[in-house]
Order: sequence, then structure tokens, then C-alpha cells
Amino acid sequence: MNGRKKGFGQSSMPGTGEALRMARVYHRLTMREIGEAIGMTGAAIHYYEKIDSVPDEVIAKLPKTVRAAVAAASIEGHEDALARLRRLTK
Repeated sequence: MNGRKKGFGQSSMPGTGEALRMARVYHRLTMREIGEAIGMTGAAIHYYEKIDSVPDEVIAKLPKTVRAAVAAASIEGHEDALARLRRLTK
């Protein structure tokens, strides 16, 4: 193996970490709650938010309420999706 931790693999489009953070805050979820829901730690969620990129396999595991926002940031031009999310969190 390459020495990397499981779940810290290939990243998706930049901007998905910020989308995760904004959707998580909007739905009043903690990093720990998101992590527990997908079998990871809150520290892993913090890492993805910090590097502003979430691996595709992690996006697929996210709770439905958060996954839609993160997938939108990944699939469409993430600038438009993030602008819409910013309006929701203000």
C-alpha cells in the first residue's frame, strides 16, 4: 500500500470542502456527526474542509441533506453552487 490512510484518496473538484462546511453548518451538524454517519472521524471531515476537496467516494457516503450540496459543487461549476450556498447560510 502507499502508506496513505483509507479515505484520503483521490480528491474531487476543489470547492467541495467549502460546500461540505457550508451545508454542514446550514443543517447544524458537527464534523463529528458527519464523520460518525459515514464511518469516519470528525478529524477526517475537518481535513476535507481544510483542504477544500472531498474525495468522490466520500461524497457518495455523505448524509443525503449534505451530499446534494457537495455533489452540486463537484458536478456543476462549483462557483455557482457555492454562491447559492453562501446565500443560504447568511
